[in-house]
Amino acid sequence: MFNIVNSNITISSDDLIAASKKYDKILRSVAVYALAHILQHMTVVEGVRGSLTWGQLKAKASWALYKKNSQDNSSAEILGRTLTTRLMSLIDQFDPNEVAGTIYHEGPNSGDALKNLPITVQVIARKLMEASEELYFAMFKGAYDENTGTTPMTSIEGFDTICTKESTGASAAISTTNKNLIDLSSYSDLDVTNTFAAINYIWLCLDQKMKDFGTQAQPVRFFVDPLICEYYNRGYKDEMGSVVYNTKWNQTQVLGSEGRAILLPLAAKKDSNWIQVTHPANMLFGCGTKTQMDSLTVDRIPPFDVMVSGTMWAGVQFKFLDSSVFTAVKLHGVKAPAVADLLPTP
Repeated sequence: MFNIVNSNITISSDDLIAASKKYDKILRSVAVYALAHILQHMTVVEGVRGSLTWGQLKAKASWALYKKNSQDNSSAEILGRTLTTRLMSLIDQFDPNEVAGTIYHEGPNSGDALKNLPITVQVIARKLMEASEELYFAMFKGAYDENTGTTPMTSIEGFDTICTKESTGASAAISTTNKNLIDLSSYSDLDVTNTFAAINYIWLCLDQKMKDFGTQAQPVRFFVDPLICEYYNRGYKDEMGSVVYNTKWNQTQVLGSEGRAILLPLAAKKDSNWIQVTHPANMLFGCGTKTQMDSLTVDRIPPFDVMVSGTMWAGVQFKFLDSSVFTAVKLHGVKAPAVADLLPTP
């Protein structure tokens, strides 16, 4: 039996195993809860076990003066893209006593469906949450390695990695030639002095079709390092001063967009040299099922530990790379804040 320190709760490993069976469906949905804050800005594609390929039809036709059988201004091609998910496994051995002690007073951050369930379920949920949160960071920075794949970072290909690979080479899909790349890598790191101007420049350079597609209800997202959002806020305050529409400090809307574009700061983008500008419909997260984990097993490991194991399919991809729905911005970097930049000299 496990006696929870500073509480009157007692948990046995048999209790955990029984709870895992009773609440199996809820526990298998924990991965969704862990990723909920980012998946609301993406599109979840279910039923992808392996690869799913689709095509974007690019067609051109023009109205012109009537000429019988004229096809001079007509063309069509299909550009294929593939969303690849890979089968991932989770094996986590832990001491229920230690986990229960950490969540007794705070509860697991795992959504309304779990917060009122027994402590035995919350113990398992906490461990699943910690494992799933690693996947969040891999969704941007993951670099698949078929020879290792021992962590989420080496098990899937993240959005930043896709941008790096698809912007390299003479036939790169992401390029200034294709008008879906804004290359700022030869300029200074973004900092408190230049970020406001840089973000506004990016907005001005976007394809007008992408701008028109954004609405206040569903704006275009700038997926950015959190520091970029902080620097933009400070730059907005310094540049705009006390104009009548500068009414709040947390200015996530891009100036001039009228709410049709927002900065989306993400911990997973920290130290990233890429900004992705696109719509949620274009950011795909592929999985086997909406509950994410296809299997979940809880076993006793004498004398004190419990082991949770499970499997899930996961992968990310851009649906299209056409400039009308997507633009990648390559940065030299994002400068860490310095005291001298933020505080006046005494």
